[in-house]
Amino acid sequence: MVDITYTAREKLKSGHTSGTEYTIEVDLSRFDESPNPVQTENKTLAGTIYTDLYHIEENYSIGIDYMPATGGPVNHDDMREFLYSIFGGYSFDIDDGTTVYTLVLTGKPTISNNGAFYNYSFNARAV
Repeated sequence: MVDITYTAREKLKSGHTSGTEYTIEVDLSRFDESPNPVQTENKTLAGTIYTDLYHIEENYSIGIDYMPATGGPVNHDDMREFLYSIFGGYSFDIDDGTTVYTLVLTGKPTISNNGAFYNYSFNARAV
């Protein structure tokens, strides 16, 4: 289980207030790191290659499953509010009990429902 902390902004769950920080507890089905070095390579006429490393982006692929039949600490309304509230470059935290990751959404999240469970998939970058 991990805690996700965000500031509610859009698609507010009943009883929630815009601008208020909320924490939801979820089970991650995926939390894969994909480092992306931002660099340039130059090759001399003699064939020597020089690399300038500017920084390394820390990218993550994140998946969360929710099964309405078995319930759980988070529901579809929580996840919908969370995902809609982080559009526009707003940061959120994932705390796994050891490390707190401060992230921003990259790209578009996917919310799929196969009838038995919801799957929420999204990519994020460390701030």
